[in-house]
Amino acid sequence: MKKVYLLPNLFTTANLFCGVASICFASQGEFTQAAWILIAAMFFDVLDGMVARLTNSTSYFGVQYDSLSDLISFGVAPSWLIYSMALSNMGRVGIALIFVYIACTALRLARFNSQINDEEKKVFTGMPSPAAAGVLVSIVLLLHEYQIIEWIRFAPIVMIAVSYLMVSRIRYPSINRINLKGRQPFFYLVGAILAICMGVFHTELFLFCGFGGYLVLGFVMKFYSELQRKKAQKPVSNLS
Repeated sequence: MKKVYLLPNLFTTANLFCGVASICFASQGEFTQAAWILIAAMFFDVLDGMVARLTNSTSYFGVQYDSLSDLISFGVAPSWLIYSMALSNMGRVGIALIFVYIACTALRLARFNSQINDEEKKVFTGMPSPAAAGVLVSIVLLLHEYQIIEWIRFAPIVMIAVSYLMVSRIRYPSINRINLKGRQPFFYLVGAILAICMGVFHTELFLFCGFGGYLVLGFVMKFYSELQRKKAQKPVSNLS
């Protein structure tokens, strides 16, 4: 058997463990704990890729292992959380909803692995599965924090929306494009400080705004791209 890189795959394993743990907590009715564990899974998912790039330990095995772990943590676990909270009394409709979400997650991951290139590393085609799961999880946390849990009944609509976005052709920016080493405009630092303050004092609202904003960003990028395309196609008037 070929040797594997230890450190990044350990973070991937931690991601997988969080996904399984979240399913267990959701099954016991501990919904907020299950949601926070999935936030931890996203943290480990970012770390495994970051460590792999920094240590030059990216491998085919690691890519496949990461995708299988993501399917559990960002496909099965968040859909099971929503099912346990709001869909279990919907019978076959509830089962169909979580199946569609999990299937779209699997398709999104398979498409990413089969089409990965330099362009895909900069801009994702379709909403990444961790971000889609983040939308669901942040809604659960926000509604619980502000005691408006009855709004979870609208979760099926959100599930259908993010399921579509994962397999759509709408492009989303990759966090790999963020340059933390180079110089950046001063207001970037101010914005980062404000975001940290909001994250500390209003964590649930911060997560909801972050994941929700990322969801909307795909449509903003699409609109801007269409605008640029129409400008390029617009005939230039002859002034001579």
